[in-house]
Order: sequence, then C-alpha cells, then structure tokens
Amino acid sequence: NKIDNEKVMSEDEKLLKKGIDDIVTAWNANDHSAMQAAMTKDFIRTENGEVVVKSAREYTDNLMTTFFTGFPDFKVSLDNYEIKGNKVYIKWTCTGTNTGDFQEITTNKPITTHGTSIWTFENDGKASREDAYFDNLDLLEQLGYSVTEPKKS
Repeated sequence: NKIDNEKVMSEDEKLLKKGIDDIVTAWNANDHSAMQAAMTKDFIRTENGEVVVKSAREYTDNLMTTFFTGFPDFKVSLDNYEIKGNKVYIKWTCTGTNTGDFQEITTNKPITTHGTSIWTFENDGKASREDAYFDNLDLLEQLGYSVTEPKKS
C-alpha cells in the first residue's frame, strides 16, 4: 500500500516523492515554470536510450509544448513508484485526445500510453535526469499510423 509506505519514508525519500509529485502536477497543469523549478538547469531526458533533452527549458519548450499542442487535454498519472537511493522508478500512464497539431497531423483520436521512467535527483530535491521507456509505435498506431511489410527483393 503506497500510503502506508509513505508513513515510513525517510526524510530523503519524502523529498524525492515530493519531487515526483511536483513533476506530475506540473505536467497536468502544463506549468512550465513549476516544471523548470523542479529540475536542474542542465536536466537530461532520454527516450528509449536516446538523449532528446539537454536542459530544463528544452524539456518544457519542446516536450511539454509538443504534447499539449497535439493533445490539449494531456494528462499524466503516476501508477506506481519505488525509491532507491537518489532514483525514483515510476510507472506512468499518459492520456489525451489529438485535437491539435501533433507531428503535422490532427486525428481527433484518443490515446493511452504506458511507460516507465527512472528519475535521478540531486541532494536539493531537484531532478537532474529522466530515462523514459515506452512503446512509441503503440502511440502512433493509436493515431492511425501503421507499419507496412517491406517489399521482397
């Protein structure tokens, strides 16, 4: 039970849990200032092993803007988490409806995508890194994209 676990958390663990809660709240409010305040300036994000963000500002200006432009009702929910040292391992779900421009299209289709992220925190409670893992193909297929069989040579 998550609530029981929170009662026996160390002060360091409570700081990290607050950091994750602040990040989820900032995502759901599309609050760029709050998101940047929760991160180090040189924040790094990887997606499936590839570096895609190299600063807190880039995270909000590129990543958050892209998702909220394409999915104005975009929401993140924290499904589960585990704290180990200065890292928080989370399972998350994102939902939204593609009523705005996303990768140059608007489909009006809903999406639900699940993933796992490993967030690294500094001693001050600010996040310095997120390593996110999710199935991008699943997201694109929900929007109507498909993969075709390669032609035989």
